[in-house]
Amino acid sequence: MTDPNTPTSSPCSNECAGDPAKANAPAVAAAATPAAPGPINPLPGTPTPVAQPAVPEPAWTNVGNAADWPVNGGRLVKLGARRIGVYRNNGKWYALKDYCPHAGVSLVAGPVHEAQVMCVGHGWTFSLEDGRCTRGAPGMRTTTYPVREVAGVVEVAV
Repeated sequence: MTDPNTPTSSPCSNECAGDPAKANAPAVAAAATPAAPGPINPLPGTPTPVAQPAVPEPAWTNVGNAADWPVNGGRLVKLGARRIGVYRNNGKWYALKDYCPHAGVSLVAGPVHEAQVMCVGHGWTFSLEDGRCTRGAPGMRTTTYPVREVAGVVEVAV
């Protein structure tokens, strides 16, 4: 039978054995180093959100005066190595890579009608809004660029 006044295990090593005050002292835990703060993930198994890099504002380049553009047509603009057709159609502005993906022909030479430009090489048409081929091979498209008019100046972002 165990005596209730005698500890069954000592929190100290043998050096406490001769000192009843030390033998009955509560064990002192080593001071823990606080953990570095981290993201709180309340639901186990849920991915921790990752900060997204800021999207840079596009670099707008002045490409000419709006008064110099045909009312329903386009003009070729060169920005570095890029050839871009900038179009005005029914009061809206559009910009497309000036290259037919089918025949390699310049698109800016083609007629513009109902927000579409026709390639003079084979008659395919491309949407000025999103660059997709609207008459020709499905799935073909050309690159579009943001374009705006500010105080009578046309600007394209690349």
